[in-house]
Amino acid sequence: MLDTRRGDVAVVFDYRRYQRDVVELAEQLHERGAVIVLFTDRWLSPVARFAEAVLAADVAGPSPFDSLVPAMALVEALVAAAVDRLGSAGEDRVRLFGELADRVVEGLPEQVNR
Repeated sequence: MLDTRRGDVAVVFDYRRYQRDVVELAEQLHERGAVIVLFTDRWLSPVARFAEAVLAADVAGPSPFDSLVPAMALVEALVAAAVDRLGSAGEDRVRLFGELADRVVEGLPEQVNR
């Protein structure tokens, strides 16, 4: 947060039973000039009042608990759109991330790497 400058983008995830520390961190980033992109539910986190973009997903599901499956689909769609928009630079970055993740997994002990 110390290096946040005007125009930086902060992606914030805050769903029902909103967390005060998340709201406070997002507000401080906003005050430092960051653009806030909020992923939240249909009831809207308090972060929505100063977010530049609010991406809400319905979390009601057939279980007694909220489901984040729709939220994950929204994240995947946004990442796919960003990679597509960046073209080869985005594809290269995803490929490099995959290679890094593979190296990390290869370095784990066998019992964890299953």
